Amino acid sequence: KTRIVSTNSKEWTKKVKEIIKNHEKSKILIILNHTSRVIELGNELQKECVFVHGLFGDKSKAKFVENLNKGVYSCVIATQVLEAGVDIDFDVLITDVAPAYSLIQRAGRILRKPDGNREGEIYILKYEDNIGKQIRWVYSKELTLETLGSLLKRANNGVVNINWRLAESGDTYDYLKLLLDIDSDIEKITEKKHESRIKNTLEFLSNVINSPFEAITTIDEKFKGSFIRSTSLVSLVIKTEDENEEIATVSWDRFISLIKRLEKENGKRMKLKFLYTIKVKEKEEDGEVEVDRNDIYTKKPLTSLIKIMRKARKKEKIEDDFMSGYIKIIGKGFEIGQEFIKCYSDGQGNKYYYVNLSDIRGA
Repeated sequence: KTRIVSTNSKEWTKKVKEIIKNHEKSKILIILNHTSRVIELGNELQKECVFVHGLFGDKSKAKFVENLNKGVYSCVIATQVLEAGVDIDFDVLITDVAPAYSLIQRAGRILRKPDGNREGEIYILKYEDNIGKQIRWVYSKELTLETLGSLLKRANNGVVNINWRLAESGDTYDYLKLLLDIDSDIEKITEKKHESRIKNTLEFLSNVINSPFEAITTIDEKFKGSFIRSTSLVSLVIKTEDENEEIATVSWDRFISLIKRLEKENGKRMKLKFLYTIKVKEKEEDGEVEVDRNDIYTKKPLTSLIKIMRKARKKEKIEDDFMSGYIKIIGKGFEIGQEFIKCYSDGQGNKYYYVNLSDIRGA
C-alpha cells in the first residue's frame, strides 16, 4: 500500500512519529531530501532510530552499511545515500515527496526479500504549506508536482494502489505508467532548463583540440567542473578522535559557501590546508600545503584544484633531496576545522563521523 500523507513544514516530525508508533514491530526506513532534517529527526528519535547521510566520512559510511546489512538497526533515517546501490530490506518506507525516478528507487528498498508473511507500507509525506521547501536545492519543483499529480489522480482517500517493482498489463497502475505520465514533462523541463548546457557539451566534445589546461578551463566555465552534475565535488578531510582520517565529499558550491561564511565571521580572507599523500617508489608519506584564498576560484573548481596540486608538486620537488622525479602526489582534500566535525554514536558502541554543514546552503 502507498499512502499520500498530508503534513506541514512545522509538524512533519509529529506525523513521522505517529507512523513509527503504528509499526513498532516492523523494519522502518525514512528517506528525507535534506541532511539538516535527517539530523533533526535523528536527534528527536535517538532511542528508536539511527541516521546516516551523504556527509558521513567514507569509513563511517562503510561501517554503517556493514552494520545495517548485519541487521543491527531496525529503524533508519537517511538521505538519498541509501536510495540505490545498497542491498537492504525494510517493511515500511516513510519518504519525502520527490520526482518519480527517486520514489521508484526508494520503494525498491521495501520487501526486497518477500516471504509471503510480510506486508509492505509506503508513506509519502507532502507539505501542504510549502512543498517547495521540502525539495529545495535538490529536485525540480515541476517534476515533483507532476509526479504527485499522477499519484493523487489514482488515489482513493489518500491510498494509491501502485506496483513499484513490476510493469502491469491493462489499466493496473505501476511504476512504468507513472513514468509515462510525466514523460512529456521531463522532456519539456529538460529542454527548458538544460538546452544551452546540452548544446555546449556537444560543441565542446566535437571540438576538443585545446591543450589539457585550456580544455579544463572550458569545462569549468561552461559546466562548473562536471558534465554529469550541476557542480563539481570536493573532498574534505575529517580528523577523528583517534587521529585517523576519513574523507567526506561536498559540492563545490557548498564548499565556497562555507568559506564565504567563515570569512564573514572572521573578517579576513581564509587560509586553508590541502592534504595529500606522497608516493616515492615504495614509500608513502603525508604532506600538506597552505592554500591562499587567491588559489580558489569561486566558479572554477577544476582550475582551482590544478593550481593547488601544482603548488604541492612544487613544494615536494624543492624538499626532495634526491630530485628523483619519482614523486607521485595524490590529493586527499581540504582539512576542515573541528567545529564542523561531528561524532555520532548509535547507542550500541559504534561511532560515526560526519561533516556538519546543516546550516550551509544546500544542506
